Amino acid sequence: MVKFNTFARGVFSSFQGLGLPDDLTIYDYKVDPKTGDFVTWESLVDPFTYAKDVPFFNLIVPTIDSTRVKFILRAQMDGGYHVLLGGNSGVGKTVIVQDYLGQAGEQYVHQTKSCSAQTSSRALQAFFEEKLEKIRKNLLGPPSGKTFIFFVDDLNMPLKEFYGAQPPIELLRQIINVKDDRNGGIYDLKKIGLFKKIQKVQFIAANAPPGGGRSVVTPRLLRHFHLINCPDLSNASMRTIFASITQGFMQDFRPEFHEMSGPIVDASLEIYIDIQKELLPTPSKSHYTFNLRDLAKVIQGILMVEPKNIADADEMLLLWCHEASRVFRDRLISVGDRDWYDSKVVTVLSSHFSRTWQASQFVDVLFSDFMAQPKPTPYVQVTDMEKANKVLKEYAEDYTLNLNKPMDLVFFKDAIGHISRIARLLRQPRGNALLVGVGGSGRQSLTRLASYMAEMKCFQIELTRGYGVNEFHEDLKRLLMQAGAENKPTVFLFSDTQIIKESFLEDINNILNSGEVPNIFDQVETDQILMAMRPICTSEGINPTKQNMYEKFLSRVQSNLHVVLAFSPVGSAFTGRLRNFPSLVTCCTIDWFTEWPAEALRGVAQEAFADIEFPNDTIKDGVVKLCRDIHQGVEKASLQYADELRRYNYVTPTSYLEL
Repeated sequence: MVKFNTFARGVFSSFQGLGLPDDLTIYDYKVDPKTGDFVTWESLVDPFTYAKDVPFFNLIVPTIDSTRVKFILRAQMDGGYHVLLGGNSGVGKTVIVQDYLGQAGEQYVHQTKSCSAQTSSRALQAFFEEKLEKIRKNLLGPPSGKTFIFFVDDLNMPLKEFYGAQPPIELLRQIINVKDDRNGGIYDLKKIGLFKKIQKVQFIAANAPPGGGRSVVTPRLLRHFHLINCPDLSNASMRTIFASITQGFMQDFRPEFHEMSGPIVDASLEIYIDIQKELLPTPSKSHYTFNLRDLAKVIQGILMVEPKNIADADEMLLLWCHEASRVFRDRLISVGDRDWYDSKVVTVLSSHFSRTWQASQFVDVLFSDFMAQPKPTPYVQVTDMEKANKVLKEYAEDYTLNLNKPMDLVFFKDAIGHISRIARLLRQPRGNALLVGVGGSGRQSLTRLASYMAEMKCFQIELTRGYGVNEFHEDLKRLLMQAGAENKPTVFLFSDTQIIKESFLEDINNILNSGEVPNIFDQVETDQILMAMRPICTSEGINPTKQNMYEKFLSRVQSNLHVVLAFSPVGSAFTGRLRNFPSLVTCCTIDWFTEWPAEALRGVAQEAFADIEFPNDTIKDGVVKLCRDIHQGVEKASLQYADELRRYNYVTPTSYLEL
């Protein structure tokens, strides 16, 4: 960049009147088409105005980088070219493209397809055939007078086959390469030899650098794209984005809170930068991948409170500590990593807020919305754990009575913390969770109870003999119709024990990304969806075209559907799935269920022995203590067993319940 800047300045200076100012680089200027003068990109950045009624994921703060990339993207697309955006995960490639597509103009229609390791050429072809209109028997294209833009995200995720090719990539190349008579279309999969031409289609693609499950894309495809590199956001750009949002949000608070928006963003940014440097991903910690979405989730959590529920600056700081912990601390799996994070927060509190707090003052802080009625309930701090225990027990009893399903849970401190985290995600639009823990740790039971507390339907598939892809798709149809057409808030609880085929995760990856599974609805079901959406679009002043009605359906699915995944970290399958299906990490908030503490073991044992008569309380307490000590003793022996022999014995809460 420096060399080209020097070269370009030399070229411009050789022409009279074309010299560039010396204070900035050539990358900071563009030519004004009206006057012919050099103007800075900074002067072209649109101003941002915070609107509290706009969902957080629709808030886009323009920066110099995003303005520059969007300008080049628009110029290339208007010129009829294909564009590939490269850059590290989390730099905003998808946001920039989605922002451009929303403003592309009426001459364009668009669809998004996200790839994963399991994306097949057959599924990709079905996606294209579903979205394009059949003009003739051997010709596909967009609606009359339009150009179709396909946005292919995570282009380099599909796995290579045995011979090194990537069939989905080759299919894209075949569609794009229109200069050859045998390209520029797809072969019909039913009629041998029938080649369907595809016209008036452009592609925008995005991918991160190879590595971590991503492959090197063949140059035979890349040669068709104009490449735009999206650099990592500078600290100044990140601060501009999130400070603009927090300052707008704080306007409704009392004046003493207004000056906190800057330090809150600076503190979040410092933790985000340092955790990327210090806590690097390893084979056993493959989910230690932090990107800009995580920083955004911290700010999104702060935006859930109402001014009347925050008493003073210290409570606002506790809220910030809570939200940062939910995003960063909850995915850490070792005591050493959590201690590092706690000490980092102590340092940040001292440097940015002049607070000399200890870790004990914020580690156990909880904010949730289940402490009050009726709905919608405020997001407030949980200060009385005994009251929280009582409220949750009442919810569990109501669950048992109303749904006729037993909900026998012991709400010790960790259980209250986990159910608060799940409830927090169900409160957020597009909030999804990845709950990681061994069997019996309460992931599914707590999710069902949290769904009941949030007055949402909890949807689970039921495995039967012969259950396969077709049956799974039928269940997903009912799920999507319930969330989209019927407009019912729904929680989709899915466990790794229900993964009969890895293609199940491909479908879930698509739901997390775009709210749909390509080609899952037949024509009759699609017509039913469009019929249900037509009056809704009309009432909201949206032109009831086929694309607008289907986009409204997908928007309702994404707003109403919350995916909660309950996975076990045991074995290599977990890390492989995180690597092959990136949305499991990027679109979900991770909550790692650690081993039960002594308090939990004691509480569960007392609950189990509640109906048994003992000669006296001393013997009962002794039996409870014996059960706890046996379980903790086996846990310690298992760790020693693993250290000395590299063999693993897993001690789960299920083992304790059987004891």
